[in-house]
Amino acid sequence: MRTRIAGVSIIGVALVLAAVIAGIACDDKGSSGSSTLAGPTSAATSASAGLLATSAVITCSTRLSHPGDTCQATMMLQFADGSTRDATAEARWGYGGAVKISSSGLVTARSYGIGEIIHNAYRELGPNPMLIRVVPDGSFIVTGRVAESGVKVADARVSATSASGAATTTSSDDGSYTLAPVSGDAVIRVEKEGYAAQERKVNVQRDDVANFDVVRSGSGNGIEGVYSLTFTASQSCSLPPAFTRRTYLARITEKADGLLVELDGPGFPGDWYLYGFRGKRDGSAVRFDIHGTPGDPVSDYDYIFTEALDGFCSMLQPCGPGQRFLSFKGTATGSTGDRSIPTVFSGTVLLYTGTATLAQCTGDHRLDFSR
Repeated sequence: MRTRIAGVSIIGVALVLAAVIAGIACDDKGSSGSSTLAGPTSAATSASAGLLATSAVITCSTRLSHPGDTCQATMMLQFADGSTRDATAEARWGYGGAVKISSSGLVTARSYGIGEIIHNAYRELGPNPMLIRVVPDGSFIVTGRVAESGVKVADARVSATSASGAATTTSSDDGSYTLAPVSGDAVIRVEKEGYAAQERKVNVQRDDVANFDVVRSGSGNGIEGVYSLTFTASQSCSLPPAFTRRTYLARITEKADGLLVELDGPGFPGDWYLYGFRGKRDGSAVRFDIHGTPGDPVSDYDYIFTEALDGFCSMLQPCGPGQRFLSFKGTATGSTGDRSIPTVFSGTVLLYTGTATLAQCTGDHRLDFSR
């Protein structure tokens, strides 16, 4: 899922999500099978009227085996005094992956694989999604990642033939995929235009993982490929020492409208934004326009160069107020070499949290590609 939110910085999004979605909670036992929880008595309901809920348990009435199968979700609130209350009707459901859910809590499988349902009703409850498998008995789910020298490859076709029949999916923006149903002796194949197809034989007796590292087909354009991208701050820069030199994984692709640099690594979670920047080449000369947050309206561009320094945060795991980010904004110019592209990055580097600017440095820095 490509995520672009017009006019809102990544930190703004994180703070809104932290405030609004802090209460998403579900049962995460990892199964869509039935479970039981005693219904509320009239005494329990009245006793809980003035109390905040301490947890929410979401259950579904039956297993889902095929697209189109349904189950009824129920959400029971639990309170500090031990009382419970059925809150299904007020859950304000959300969903993702292989399932969808109606306002009344009816869950419908829309594909094979793994789905999740959440509620958006009670802010005081921590996030805890319920995962739902959609797979026939005797079949399993294969997950993995498609990458090129460690850099994610999106929109690759991943298919399998096995005792469960044929299954097909595509890799997401972060290169990950979920493939089902698969069982027994299977052949998994990965294909994408511009890359050599790969096949692998596996024996699937349980949920399994199969990662693929693909290589480009043919010679390709000379500038294209995976690089080590190193930022070196100017000597006058006041950034803390840990941030005066940073190294990232980057892939350059030459498209009809110019150069695209895609960034990968733990600081660039794929479900939030598209991470990287765009550029132009004129002979051996290159120029890259780099945008970061906060400060740039996201509607003006599609890729950002902002590194999350303290781990992954998402809608279900919101960024805390102390979460740190390192953001780059400016222009990098240079020329292509044999296996490198040295550039001068003229712009601003900003170290910040959701509530404060920790350090800022404007000047001429280095941003060098090498392979």
